[in-house]
Amino acid sequence: MSSAVGHIPELYGQILHFLENSDLHSTSLVSWSFAAPGRALLFREIVLRSGASTRRLARVLESSSHLIQLIRLLRVPIHSAVLIALSNVRFVALQGIHFTELEDTCPISLAQQLICGLPDLRKVTLSNGVRDLMDFHDFFHNLPTTVTALGFNRMFLTGPASLYPGRAQRNIRLPLKSLEFSHTTYPAQWFLDPSSPFDISRLSALHTKGRWSHALARIIQISRSSIVSLTLPGAVPSLPNPHPFLTSLLDVLSDVLPEYRHLISLGVSLHYMPDALSYVEPAMANLAPDNTIQTITLRVFITHGRVRNTSHLFPLIDAAICGAHLPFLRHVDIVFEHESDFNWDRQKERECFPMLTAKELLTVMVQDRYDQY
Repeated sequence: MSSAVGHIPELYGQILHFLENSDLHSTSLVSWSFAAPGRALLFREIVLRSGASTRRLARVLESSSHLIQLIRLLRVPIHSAVLIALSNVRFVALQGIHFTELEDTCPISLAQQLICGLPDLRKVTLSNGVRDLMDFHDFFHNLPTTVTALGFNRMFLTGPASLYPGRAQRNIRLPLKSLEFSHTTYPAQWFLDPSSPFDISRLSALHTKGRWSHALARIIQISRSSIVSLTLPGAVPSLPNPHPFLTSLLDVLSDVLPEYRHLISLGVSLHYMPDALSYVEPAMANLAPDNTIQTITLRVFITHGRVRNTSHLFPLIDAAICGAHLPFLRHVDIVFEHESDFNWDRQKERECFPMLTAKELLTVMVQDRYDQY
């Protein structure tokens, strides 16, 4: 007996999702069944690095305009040559744009012109740049009303936290749903200024890596009734007296965290493992009794292999998490972000995290700290 097995397009898409771009390109040419899901994944995220690559993209989209609808995320440097080359491309459904590098001499107005023509834009990320905050005043105040997510990655923005009087202001503040700070000096207090173009009272996601600040504590307090995904920074400023900052962070863990009854994902970014117990234990002890947390993530920054002599802390972290009341917990992810060579011995996972491994909740990942964007 023989039976015919029909094609399942959704299954093809799930299989292709695990392939690298080079393999995706080859696989999408195998047959028509693979062509559509393959192209959707190939064009979903576009990375541009030069004016030449941008012009090539423009030629492809000019000859195959239907591909424009597949692009969801665009990673592009704020370089004059690139932005000018993009000026004639009209993206139909672009949902996110990640400015990967900020050229000092490039006018921000070019980037402004690009994003103003994107009707479905949802997220804007700024990465790798040193600029005066006031350069971005009009940029932020003229973002499309569809934007609900902002990200700042390795940004060094200077200038006053308050905006200069007399500058153009947005009549209606944009309600942000997601805000990310990663290794950046962007002043969090700017979001608290009355003249800020953003409303942060309804944030659903706040993810921070780097150093703690009083302004960040205030943002967490303002949005505590709406956040479902939260990542706290586990480092305090390198000051002669960091105690007030550490106290502020611990106050958030003890006073605010118990009110996060809708929290689904909780993360803590640590500079190295000796910090872990200072934050993980009070965080676990102060969770809301009726919490709905499903995922806990600990990010540990490794410099010159400093984790080697602190493995005795792992069982304590294991006990702190497993001893907490977490009825809906499904995953515990520990991410080691390293600057140099770092090897994790997976054979020791059961020894270091006996309870989490026994419950099959633990996943350990190792990432290059500077290879995430």
